[in-house]
Amino acid sequence: MVEAHRQRPPQISVASTAPVVTPIPPPVLPPAAARGTASANPPPAGSAPAKPPSAAPPSGQQTRNPPAAPPPGITSPSNVFRAGELVWFRQTAWRLGLVLATRPKAAGQARADNDYDFTLAPLGHALLQQQNVIKDANDMRPFLTFSVPNTTVEELQEKPFENIDWEEFAPRYANSPDQQTRSVKLQMVGLEASKIAARCINDSFSTFNRLGESFTADHMYKIQSFTGVYLGAEMVCISDPLRVTAPANPEAATDSSQPTTAVMLVSEIQLITPAWPGNDPSATAAATSLQFRGNIYRTVRAPIPHPTSFVAPAALGPAFEHEIGGRNGIERDKKFAWGWMLIERDAVRSEAEVQGRFYVTHKLMSIIDLPRLKNAATRGVIEEAQAYLNNRSHSGFCGRTIGLRPGRAASVGKAVATQFVVPLGLVED
Repeated sequence: MVEAHRQRPPQISVASTAPVVTPIPPPVLPPAAARGTASANPPPAGSAPAKPPSAAPPSGQQTRNPPAAPPPGITSPSNVFRAGELVWFRQTAWRLGLVLATRPKAAGQARADNDYDFTLAPLGHALLQQQNVIKDANDMRPFLTFSVPNTTVEELQEKPFENIDWEEFAPRYANSPDQQTRSVKLQMVGLEASKIAARCINDSFSTFNRLGESFTADHMYKIQSFTGVYLGAEMVCISDPLRVTAPANPEAATDSSQPTTAVMLVSEIQLITPAWPGNDPSATAAATSLQFRGNIYRTVRAPIPHPTSFVAPAALGPAFEHEIGGRNGIERDKKFAWGWMLIERDAVRSEAEVQGRFYVTHKLMSIIDLPRLKNAATRGVIEEAQAYLNNRSHSGFCGRTIGLRPGRAASVGKAVATQFVVPLGLVED
């Protein structure tokens, strides 16, 4: 039995003090488009591209408006789980798995995560032929809820999943004349493989549904815009809320000392690559970057009537609206109410500055710890659910990035026995 320790997430503070958060118990894993004009003078062949701009503005970007409806694989913009995401699920103990598909439990209009069954492929290695399982949302957790423990097998440490010869390692590691011993050791192989695969998936990303393409003003970099991206464990789309690094000096306009998370409303997802890659793939990969654009907000509790700086939640989208609706439903002092305040306009955040998806508090807490949510609601206290989440940058190989992959199936590789197929309507690029 190997314990998966929950990593204490860093605090993103907009006030001088932070609330005391009681961490949830960690799980225990068992052993078991249009183009711009090209530059007339490209760099010499084989030359390494320079470091990409951190916030390169597009030059004459040609895009179309993203679709109003959520992309396939998303049951609702404010729900927790999405197709293709890496999650924890409860078996005899907590395991890691990939969401292959979602299906309504009954005829009629499904709304919440609990209205769906989720088909999951257990993480490990395809050679182990682990069977898919069907789970309810109550038996699942977002990947960033817990941290992944390091592998306990010395020869596997500090190695990416695809650099390990699992076909050679598995029978050698499990070699024993005793059938029961072999079975237990093969389960251990699956456990170690799942931990290494999860960290590698977390460190990679792949894009889908390209909207347009342009070049920077100097034509040194190509900028492609997308509707969405599989960012590590999670699926992120335009109009989603993202937990991001807060501005250096955000406005303070609340009577509460309880800090809240900086949340970007994503308006653009941009992949920046060298216009002239050269012959060195590693240099090209190092010069490739992913960035997100949008306004950044935070939740604020303030006296009624609301300050004029508050933004109408309905104007920001379902997740923002549901978050404020949930907070105001819990608020006991009706002279106060919660709202969204703009703290940075037209912001740009690099991949490293994105901490993960923002989940609607009452929806996430109802899955993570429903009794705690009910108790807090009875007392009129807001449980900051985001404090129960790790950051993506702390959940991989200690800052080592794998970067862009050609698709979600490539990011997952042979970590599952059933190959992931993106939902109909998603086009990977």
